[in-house]
Amino acid sequence: MDQLRIAVAQINPIAGDISRNLELHIAAYEEAAENADLVIFSESSLTGYPIGDLALHEQFLKDCMQANDTLVELTEGEGRPGILFGTLIVDESVEPPFYAYGARHRRMKGVTFNAALLGENGDVIGKRYKRSLPTFGPFDEARWFEPGPLQGPVMFRNAKIGLQICDDAWREDGPETLEETGADLMIALNGSGYTADIMDQRHAAMTRLSQIHGFPIIYTNLVGGQDGMVFDGGGFCINPGGDFAGCFPLAETGVFPTRWMRVEGSWRCVSAPKDELETGWEAAAKVIRLGVADFARKNFLSVEVADVAHPATEMLKSLVPPVDWKTGNTLTLLPWSKTELALGEFENRHGLDGPRMAPFGDVYSSDLSSLAEAMGEDAPPVGNTETDHQLKALIEDELCIDSLEDEGFRVEACIDLWKRISISEYKRRAAPIVIRLSQRALVGDRAYPLTNRYRLPSDL
Repeated sequence: MDQLRIAVAQINPIAGDISRNLELHIAAYEEAAENADLVIFSESSLTGYPIGDLALHEQFLKDCMQANDTLVELTEGEGRPGILFGTLIVDESVEPPFYAYGARHRRMKGVTFNAALLGENGDVIGKRYKRSLPTFGPFDEARWFEPGPLQGPVMFRNAKIGLQICDDAWREDGPETLEETGADLMIALNGSGYTADIMDQRHAAMTRLSQIHGFPIIYTNLVGGQDGMVFDGGGFCINPGGDFAGCFPLAETGVFPTRWMRVEGSWRCVSAPKDELETGWEAAAKVIRLGVADFARKNFLSVEVADVAHPATEMLKSLVPPVDWKTGNTLTLLPWSKTELALGEFENRHGLDGPRMAPFGDVYSSDLSSLAEAMGEDAPPVGNTETDHQLKALIEDELCIDSLEDEGFRVEACIDLWKRISISEYKRRAAPIVIRLSQRALVGDRAYPLTNRYRLPSDL
């Protein structure tokens, strides 16, 4: 009976630190090597993610290509497992597209791809380029990469493995192409940041794909904080038809073994960890802790709490990491909530020695008590629940006047809040870093112009 032992590595890379990220890959690969046929990582696991305009820097591209070769060479030798990892590739064989604006960085982008690389026996046996390049929130991949073509599976030993990179797996054309070309198994490599409802969305999307196309799925994800975004790991396996087969820890690194067997013509996951993932505010608390600790660790900062009279100040003290990575600068934690950032009711505290962070800046004031309970801290007073409901309607849902009326909101109060949100935009441009917990974080996601004269109708 055919079988494959696939080890899933959840690692915590640092954007741009290729040498360190290479060491993480080698360590995870060697840990799994004796008991695996294939060791798989996540999107951009070698480069870190997102890397911004590093993807346009010539020396960075050369360093990355050299590291790609090093990882593929690991697989050379009898009994060595294959390796699948996320990286970028400069493909000189591709005819770069014509750009009327022919600056150097545009020409370089024309042959650079967000890629997945599959190596076996010291050779590259498959490479796939990301097709759907997101340009929302903190992502601007169309600026950095060219889109790849639709491609079928790669033959690895006795299985046809389809490779999809993050957004590609969420769109119909990629998985449909894999079904049409006979894929036995789909591996989705992701760099997916945490938001409050993301686990349900991931499971629902991958389950639906398996039900429609019939193949099983391995979903991998990065771990760790990158500026205000936190990658939460939480990878999982889906069997043919959408049956849940196992999952990996939330916001934790590690190498997790899975075993697959061909049963009645279809590959099935017969062994995988089944971690019970934290959800709700418990998950948010874990993500916030990781985001603060990683920002300090990756930037060699000590952490201190600003001396501010605020109900959430005591909660911040529990986020100070036990290790001091200080090399000169300090990360100052500020207690501002999403409510205060929205309405401009916060101090920017300029002149501090080092960066500033508002870990609760994507949490409305009325939700701080729920977060405090999940953190094991004393709950601060509950904020104005009605105001927060109105702000959610304006920020998260962006409801029009008619919809606000239909849903029972006090429209005049909402119009006043919209005006206060709008005139505070300039202040938010200098706001602290915010740990992103939603898809409408006020720093890093929601993008309105500084010069903006639009007002809701009765406020014209």
